[in-house]
Amino acid sequence: KGNDMRIKIIYNCHECDGDGVVSRGHPNDPASTNVECHECDGSGKGFYIEDHYGSIRDAKEDYPEAISFTYL
Repeated sequence: KGNDMRIKIIYNCHECDGDGVVSRGHPNDPASTNVECHECDGSGKGFYIEDHYGSIRDAKEDYPEAISFTYL
């Protein structure tokens, strides 16, 4: 465990698919509106901080949907 690195793993928000907004109402309803995603606060991104991987390559195996990895 001595070689474990702290890694920030960024992914597209699962709630809004990375758009930062979600539709309130049915998409075909003219009264439906887009609102800021509450899950990601409109950023379209989410992240995990992990500290049990030896390398980014190891983290990529567990997070194939991630869009970026950064050592902290």
